[in-house]
Amino acid sequence: MQLCRLGSLRTILLIANGIGPDTDGYPMHPAMKLPRNTQTGAAHSAASSEAQIHITASAERVWDLLSDIDRWPKWNALVQTAVLSGPLQPGSVFKWKSKGLSVTSTLQEVRPRQSLTWTGKAFGTRAIHSWEIEVTDQGAVLRTAESFDGWLPRLMPKTMQRTLDETLPAWLKAIKSEAERAAAMAPGTRLPRTRP
Repeated sequence: MQLCRLGSLRTILLIANGIGPDTDGYPMHPAMKLPRNTQTGAAHSAASSEAQIHITASAERVWDLLSDIDRWPKWNALVQTAVLSGPLQPGSVFKWKSKGLSVTSTLQEVRPRQSLTWTGKAFGTRAIHSWEIEVTDQGAVLRTAESFDGWLPRLMPKTMQRTLDETLPAWLKAIKSEAERAAAMAPGTRLPRTRP
């Protein structure tokens, strides 16, 4: 297995060290542990979660889905609209709507076929969301981690925690479903072996 490391200093500052839970048979990479200090002036984030999934498709296919922000609504029922203003690079802004909530996000790190990190703002909430792709013999492992802070998450920490705990696995399942469907439909594509 080849593990892609998060490389930029900005992302390292946003993501805390520590080892997360082992799920789906793959250990959580230490860099994916979410920030306890969100660099927003708050001592600790009000809610944070992380999740991962194995995908029987290439890292390139997974990256294509994740990084094509404008197409998120095509495969993710949680996203109603998404529009990236500018190129896929740090500093570019995208506006999107999820579960009826309008979010403005800024790309912080873009490492093709490796990792993607953005920060976001919505009503009373600041967020940091990171994704990491690990290449495996069977395809790819996709890891994600997100934290919320701001007055709304501090007012309703249990609700916001539940939102993260439900939303991250739903995103992963949607990406897995679409990546594996597209891989199966691609002419001449050999799918990686499935895990025993």
